[in-house]
Amino acid sequence: MILGQIIERNALCYRNHPAILFEGRTITYGEFASRVRRLIHALVARGLGRQDRIAILAQNCPEYLEAQGAAALGGFIAAGLNYRLSAPGANADDLHRRAARLGRKLRGDACRRTGLGAAAAGA
Repeated sequence: MILGQIIERNALCYRNHPAILFEGRTITYGEFASRVRRLIHALVARGLGRQDRIAILAQNCPEYLEAQGAAALGGFIAAGLNYRLSAPGANADDLHRRAARLGRKLRGDACRRTGLGAAAAGA
């Protein structure tokens, strides 16, 4: 069973049970699956398709799990960028260069609380 299937199965079997407890927030399996699906739709609306890469730049947060889940369920390739490895004074241009190495342009910051919460690299 792959991650995307586990997300869907848990949403069906344990819809109202807690899936993620983080800094006082509780996200149920049903809510988690819904947020993953919304992120998939947002990425597709931005022009991404199966096997396209998304870059994820995030500290430990539920949005990171949502981005990984969206990649698995949506057929994207997730590439995590380690926020701890940036050089002192690193800026957005540095992040764009790192994402360009993945073959795409960085489009956002995962921990910006946008409701979708993922950094996507897309066409």
